[in-house]
Amino acid sequence: MNLRNEVRDLLRIYRGWLRGENLLFPCFLFAAILLFMIAVFIFWQSIPALRVVGFIDLVFGTDWQAYGIGAFIAASFLITAISVFIAVVIGLPTAIYLAEFIPARIGGLLRPFIDMLAGIPSIVYGMWGLYAFRPVLKDNIAPFIDSVLGFIPFFRIPQGYTGCGALLAGIVLAIMIFPTFIGISNDAIRMVPAAYREASFALGATRWETVKKVVLPNASSGIVAALILSIARVIGETMAVLFLCGGGRGIPQTIYGICTPMTAKIAGAVGYNLDNPVAMSALFMIGFVLFLISLMLILAVNLVMRRGRMA
Repeated sequence: MNLRNEVRDLLRIYRGWLRGENLLFPCFLFAAILLFMIAVFIFWQSIPALRVVGFIDLVFGTDWQAYGIGAFIAASFLITAISVFIAVVIGLPTAIYLAEFIPARIGGLLRPFIDMLAGIPSIVYGMWGLYAFRPVLKDNIAPFIDSVLGFIPFFRIPQGYTGCGALLAGIVLAIMIFPTFIGISNDAIRMVPAAYREASFALGATRWETVKKVVLPNASSGIVAALILSIARVIGETMAVLFLCGGGRGIPQTIYGICTPMTAKIAGAVGYNLDNPVAMSALFMIGFVLFLISLMLILAVNLVMRRGRMA
């Protein structure tokens, strides 16, 4: 009888430990320690390259034979800039139209079609971009851009252009981040209180004036958060850019230039450098740079959202 009571008391103590509120801090501590361990491991693995090459030559060098990763960083930023620009130019008007101008019932039917883009694997996007969209870009879109902006060397089509390069990757990645940017921006616009719109209409403003001067300023924090999350999505994409960028080693000199972003370099070079510790260490440094960029983007999202709530 005493043994049964002792077991019952022990189980009661364990049940108290396993309450939901008692598990919150251990879960938080585990996540924080895991993040710290990943960061330390990646940086520790990159130390041999830092010792052999040096920080400046490693991060800013453009010759991979000397283990410089600057060209890959520049390629990632160029592709990200192209894709985010296209996503904003097309995605923001789409989000505004879905939230403010189209009837709610029709918008509810169209929104799932946009969200379906997020469910397509990135390798499928890469294959589609390489075999279906690349000829369209090469024969139609790129000549049009060259005819309008060709007087600027950065927008001039280079000789032997095959369609692969930064512009192709940027356009395909822009399509990939449409669901993220449009969805979050649409939600941010819808969250603006209806009283703000009614007050603007009462003062004689048109619907577009209300959207431009009332709705968008109040939804700006959510739209900026959507933009930052889209950047994080693009900067970490691997398979699609591995198909589309062309595999160039240097910094692209034009918007059409072939290049290799950071993620594609890691994916394409790991298998060939397993027996080369310095090269593997340089690849780990690329991963550490990606980790820092992602961490800064997440912190930026939290800061933007916090300021939005305070406003």
